[in-house]
Amino acid sequence: MIDSCIIRKIIYIEEHMDAQHLEQIDLFSKLSTRAKNALAGLLVLKNYEPGQTIVRQGTASDGIFVLLSGDVQIVRVTESGSQVVLNQMTSGGIFGTLSTIDGGTRGADCVAKTSVQAAFLKRPDFIELIQGSSTMALGFQVAIIRSMFSDIRKTNDELATLSSLTPIEEIQLIEIDPS
Repeated sequence: MIDSCIIRKIIYIEEHMDAQHLEQIDLFSKLSTRAKNALAGLLVLKNYEPGQTIVRQGTASDGIFVLLSGDVQIVRVTESGSQVVLNQMTSGGIFGTLSTIDGGTRGADCVAKTSVQAAFLKRPDFIELIQGSSTMALGFQVAIIRSMFSDIRKTNDELATLSSLTPIEEIQLIEIDPS
């Protein structure tokens, strides 16, 4: 018979990550080693196959994802059923933040385009870090703000480009389904 303490240790090792993964993420580079170790203890490693949906639009948020490796496509399905690609993310990207902050539903599907490894932070831990005042919490807050500002800048650039298109250029952007 296997001891239950051994089983708990095996599960913990398989699910939680170590701080070395965070060393590769620019957003967390300013955190101290101690803070990275503490944050890593809250994160759960998750793996996804190409084509697998990581986050489903319209579902309740249960936390955020930090993309450690692979590519993720962020796709919003409109009321008419059209799919709009909002973003392509690579290693270091963070997604699921807005609905995790405001408690709303997910605004888009996040789909693995390649094999993906992500670190998942549960919503209660995320909220505690956002509301916290420890050195680790403040460093985490700065990282999240930087991530959100980067997303806002990218959206502003794309909106400016789209709003300056001529009617002919707008028509050329429309993809016609051959079926």
